[in-house]
Amino acid sequence: MSSDAVTAEEFDRIARLHCRRWEARSLDVVRALLVDQRRISEVAEAFGMKPQQANVLRTRFLDRMKSKGAVKLPAEQFMQSVNPAAQASVLDPFKDDIKQLVKRGYSEAQITEFLNVNDVQVSDTELTTFLGAMNENLGSGESKGRRR
Repeated sequence: MSSDAVTAEEFDRIARLHCRRWEARSLDVVRALLVDQRRISEVAEAFGMKPQQANVLRTRFLDRMKSKGAVKLPAEQFMQSVNPAAQASVLDPFKDDIKQLVKRGYSEAQITEFLNVNDVQVSDTELTTFLGAMNENLGSGESKGRRR
């Protein structure tokens, strides 16, 4: 394959996402050049145009592919093959209980005591970070505990 070679899947994806307004004939020309790797003079003759016109279509497609940040591996496909590096917090199983304690006004020290009773050892910093993340996820509509 030449440096301009594109797989059929990649071509179809780019055409679908970034070339929706292109005429089918123009996409057929570019497909013949980039996917099928046919010679420009042969493609131009087959589609009744000058080689310069076919080259312009090829160049525009490649430019669009580069400028739109052609993704070689979509996120969905990547997520199917690679597990996230971030480990779940040891506090995640207690999230609902912690929410309930916070809503009822329990202090961080009391929440730490609750966790210790349940054989969960966490630092003050870890609990504070977890509570902060929980508050961000709660949104402004829910109470974040008693305020005095």
